[in-house]
Amino acid sequence: MERAQAEADSFQAEHASELLEEKEAEARTLAENLTRAGLEVVQLHRAYRAMRTDIDSLVAAVPGATSRADGPAPSHPWEDHLRALERTIQENPEVPPPLPQWAGLKHRQVQDNANRLEREKRSGQTPAPALASTGQWATVK
Repeated sequence: MERAQAEADSFQAEHASELLEEKEAEARTLAENLTRAGLEVVQLHRAYRAMRTDIDSLVAAVPGATSRADGPAPSHPWEDHLRALERTIQENPEVPPPLPQWAGLKHRQVQDNANRLEREKRSGQTPAPALASTGQWATVK
């Protein structure tokens, strides 16, 4: 069993880039579906609240009935969460796909490049204009 897990881990490490590429379309579709489902939930909740208001008005029109005592409950257990979801969707209309951001890797690449340019500068291998074009400061002597 341990050998099979080790082989699976090795395969995953060797083919991580290809496996990520295979997952991209599925991740995008999943995010689109979740976005659509969130919007549908918000629309259903709006319809629910409208229905509750209509029924409350009809109950109030029944002789001897009061909407407070005889009407539907003024809220339900999900109400606050659904209102929060509605606000969240207004602020962020789409769920981003769960894809890598590569922020750490990009940061390391920028740092490695800056360190390389600094080493080259110290050894006299890189002309000052090359440093300036990379966003690094260069002092021309």
